[in-house]
Amino acid sequence: MPGVTPYKTLRFEAGRIPEGLRREHRLKAGVRGELRVLEGSLVFVDEGGRRAMQAGDRQTIRPEAPHHLEDADDASVELTFFRER
Repeated sequence: MPGVTPYKTLRFEAGRIPEGLRREHRLKAGVRGELRVLEGSLVFVDEGGRRAMQAGDRQTIRPEAPHHLEDADDASVELTFFRER
C-alpha cells in the first residue's frame, strides 16, 4: 500500500480467531489494515457490503471504517497493520 508503513502483523489459526474480530469494530484514525486469508474461508463485512473470501484473498481495511468477520470458523488469517505517512 503506497504511503503507509507496516508496523504489526498478527496470525490466527482456524478456530482461534478472537471474538473481537467477529463483532463490529474500527481501526484507529491513521491506521490501515490488510486481511489475508491463509486457509479456509470467511465473510468480510464492511460499509460496502459482504465479501466472501477464501485462501489467497486479501482485503484492505480503511481507518475508522466499521467492519467484522463472519463464518470464519475454518479460516486461518493474517492481519497486517500500517501507519499512514
